[in-house]
Parts: sequence; C-alpha cells; structure tokens
Amino acid sequence: MKQNILNSFLLLFVSLGIFAQKTPNSSLSTAAVANSTTLQVQEAKDFGLSVVKAYFDANCTYVYSKLNNEILSIESGQKFDKSTIVQQAFCADSPLRNDIRVSYAQYLQNYNPQVLNATAFSAAYPEMQQALQLKEGDFFFNGMNLNSNATELFRAADMTRFVLRRIGQNQFVIIAM
Repeated sequence: MKQNILNSFLLLFVSLGIFAQKTPNSSLSTAAVANSTTLQVQEAKDFGLSVVKAYFDANCTYVYSKLNNEILSIESGQKFDKSTIVQQAFCADSPLRNDIRVSYAQYLQNYNPQVLNATAFSAAYPEMQQALQLKEGDFFFNGMNLNSNATELFRAADMTRFVLRRIGQNQFVIIAM
C-alpha cells in the first residue's frame, strides 16, 4: 500500500516536471540546464530592458535605484560608491539624442539587445573579463547592439551596456556600467 502511494506521488511529481530528468551518469539533463539558463538570460534581458526603458521615461530614479552600492566603470575601471553627488551627476544628462525625437518603441525596432552569461562573456570578451571579473550568475547586458541601417538613438550608448548581478528571485543590481 505504501509503495503504491509513493509510486503515485512520484508519477505525479514527474508528470508535473518537479524532478529534472537525469542522464545515466546522474547529472541534470542538458535540456533541463538549457531551460534554466534560458530563463535566467530572459530574466536578465527583461531587467536590462527595464533600465533602458527608464531612460526613455526620463526616470533616472529607477535607474539609480538599480545600481549596486559600489559600481565599476566599464570604460575607466574606476570604482565609485553610490552617493547623492553621484546621483546628481548621473541624472544631470540623458544618454538619449536630443536632436531628434526618440522613443522606447524606436529602440525596440532599431536595437537587438543581447545578454551573455559569465562563461559566454569570458569567451567573447576575454580582455574585458579580466577587468570586470564576471562571476557565475552574473550577466552582461549589451543594449547598444544596433541593427544594420538603423537610427542611433543614444548620444552615450555605453549607458545601455552593463553587468548585472542577481540578488534575489528576479532581482538584479548593476555592478558595472
């Protein structure tokens, strides 16, 4: 009787996808790992897009709130602490072009944002990896990947390129920009 109940629960859990499929060597299946990685990359992309959208909404407070307490400059390699002075300087100037009308809808049409996990980033940008030291679970968001024959919408496109670190379920902070 107990064995039948246990078998029923196992069948229910497997049918609901609660247990990951195992390969003969008892490791997670490639499909399960790929699905998990795909979900994590999508979450990082969604977060990155929310930051980019905040530029178009002139919501500097949102972007600033997503910065880690210590931020590394991707360009200079300098570290700086989050402070009122940094916020004022950060919010003083929009990275968007001001000579033409721009919108988030245009951004989605003109750019193809990419997200790389730490392993892919290290393989694609080994020199930058040495400087930035992405760790497992970090992501590089490249929101300045312009489509061919598209209109540039940023004066400072590097503001759409940053390193994310997960700090909780669907929560990230920007650790380098």
